[in-house]
Amino acid sequence: MLLDWRRSVRRFARTRCEVVREADFTRLGTRAIDVSTDGLFLMTEIPAELGLPVILTFELPRLNLWVDAEGHVARVAQGRRLGDFAMGLGIAFDKVDPEGLARLRIALRKLPPVLPGPFSTPGLARRSGMVALASLA
Repeated sequence: MLLDWRRSVRRFARTRCEVVREADFTRLGTRAIDVSTDGLFLMTEIPAELGLPVILTFELPRLNLWVDAEGHVARVAQGRRLGDFAMGLGIAFDKVDPEGLARLRIALRKLPPVLPGPFSTPGLARRSGMVALASLA
């Protein structure tokens, strides 16, 4: 059984972004907490349905360069599952400028990966009362 179906590694990166619904340009959020070449996780409390088309721009971590993209909502996280860091939306990229994608690949090499499982996000083990379990690993 394939445990991780992602094509690319998610990297821990708190970065500025602007994500809006394509239909009416309503802002969905301005902060991403992880990024990959396939998408990003947007912190938000604004509800959105799966498949919703979005337009976004995001800052490349540590480079002060911005990338424009089109995408869709691929995941809605309510913040209730053990592995959820916060409420938010997984945004999958559908169209990214080729030059921006090349720069993104370079920027991501310098960032730590997001590890799978409940201890993947800093602070989660503390909040969950699992510090003792995490120290045994």
